[in-house]
Formats: sequence, C-alpha cells, structure tokens
Amino acid sequence: MFTTESILSAFKSMEVADVPQNLTHAQTLDFKAKLFGFAHYYHLKTDLEKAPADRAAHIHDALMRKICAARLPNPQASHVRMVAHDDEDVGFDSYWIGWDKRGDEVREARAGFGRSRIEAFRARNPEPLYLLGDAQELIAWLKGWHSNAAVPVELAKEFFPDIFDQKHLVAENPPYELIDEKVKADMLRRGLKR
Repeated sequence: MFTTESILSAFKSMEVADVPQNLTHAQTLDFKAKLFGFAHYYHLKTDLEKAPADRAAHIHDALMRKICAARLPNPQASHVRMVAHDDEDVGFDSYWIGWDKRGDEVREARAGFGRSRIEAFRARNPEPLYLLGDAQELIAWLKGWHSNAAVPVELAKEFFPDIFDQKHLVAENPPYELIDEKVKADMLRRGLKR
C-alpha cells in the first residue's frame, strides 16, 4: 500500500515534538530517525530500499504507522478526533444538535481538534493517536491500525459526509415524554438517581 518514496516523503515533512532548535536539516532527519530506532536517516532510507520483497509491505505499513503516531499537525489545521474499533465501527467527537422523532439524540461531528488538543491527548493516553494526512493513511487506519485518529476536516467530510450533516434528523416537535423516560432509564442503568 505505501511505497518507499511515500514513506520517505512523509518522514521528511513530518514535524515532531522536542526537536532541538539549532539542528541543520540533515541533523533533524537523523534526530527523527533515532526516534524510530534507526542510527541515522541513511540507515532508515537504506533499510526501506533494501526491504525483502516478501516483507516490504509489512515494513512500510509499520513505519507509516509510527510516522502517523508521532507527527504533529500544522498549528492552524483543524481535525476531527475519530476512533476505529476492531469490529469496523467508527466513532467521532460530536456535539448535540437536538432530538429526533424517536427521542434519540442527534449529533454532528466536532471539528477543532487541533495541535494543542492532539499533544494533550497523547500525553494523557497510552494508546496511539494517529495524525492522518491522506486517504491512503485513513484506509490503513480503518482496516488495520484502529485506535484513535485525528482526521483533517476535509478528509473526514470526503469519507464520512453524513457525520457533518444531521440537521435533517432533528424533529420539530420531539417526543419529550419518551425522552424523559429514556433519560431516567439511562440514569438507573448507570446507578445514578434523578
């Protein structure tokens, strides 16, 4: 799925945390290579180029996965935090916009998961948060990596347009008695009193 060229391009362009300010471009590449367990950038590049044909796809996927788990976004970029589960179910951060005719919440995707929230999430959570940059990375995350991902808003809209367009489901006159019953049942299920 990933090629040596696409991995090297992603590696060179990725920004990571805690890079010393006084490094040259070549020293920065070596610094990033060491983060992934290589002696230097040339070691990483050589290993990619000389990967055995029967293992190259696995090696490429593993390295791209590490890149996505380590890189930081552009400070002005906006993302949607999503989670892919092993059962192929996908969840996303959302906000409430109303009730539907069955008394269920209607929610839309919440954009605005930016650099500071990505850094804070990674600092608090042991599981990886992949910063996805394109469709190929998103597909790899959905099919194999799972866990959490920060997906650029435009990419999320391309692959999951429905999560941004739920207003048509909001009822003009929702069934408030049914909603109240559902809320009470949910609170009881959680051991809370109302």
